Amino acid sequence: VSVEKLPDGKLGIVTPEKELRAQVKDLVMRRGTVGFFEVATEEETAAAIKTLEQNPEFHGRLTPLLSGPDRQESLPIAEDNYDRVAVVIAEIGKKPELLPKDMVLMVTPKEAYPGLYLVHKVSPMSSVTAVLAKATPPIAEPGGNATVILQLSDADGKKFGEFSQGLIGKPLAIVVDGALKSVPKVRSRITNSVQITGNFTPEEAENIAAALWSGSLPAPLAEVK
Repeated sequence: VSVEKLPDGKLGIVTPEKELRAQVKDLVMRRGTVGFFEVATEEETAAAIKTLEQNPEFHGRLTPLLSGPDRQESLPIAEDNYDRVAVVIAEIGKKPELLPKDMVLMVTPKEAYPGLYLVHKVSPMSSVTAVLAKATPPIAEPGGNATVILQLSDADGKKFGEFSQGLIGKPLAIVVDGALKSVPKVRSRITNSVQITGNFTPEEAENIAAALWSGSLPAPLAEVK
């Protein structure tokens, strides 16, 4: 794979090998998005599910699938029940009126000690601009995973500072391309630099970083055959 300057002044990405073209096209053309959202408390989540299950369509469909040690702000999901919970959550997503206004139920990835969270849909950081996005290798310890580092624009960094200041000591939902990736606890005010953690392989982290970076490019991308 190489980058060449075209006669019209544009840059072209050349992939001689046919088997690489689909992969490179997906990484370069896909416009990734990342957003940061406030999370409801565990009590609020449990109350929302209790109200939800009063609806005949969802009566007793979630509560029996939630188990494990209590965790603040989330309801644990037994690993064997993860896929069943995901199906129910997808159905609930089509009927947002059954949940508190401007709230959505989301689950963290199956590989990352999954939990069910009630997340606020409205946020000043619902879509941010990444000036730079890069993947870092797994940390050198058992179970270490790759991470994604984002460098935000000055405007987003200022907004994030104000937003995160009010969330110190509370969880923050990190949503990438519409999927909840992780819910770290905010330890201090966050501004321009953000680290996205999750159960990422190096390849997954690279793909996420590439998508988020392409979404911030100042010029549009187009495929030339």
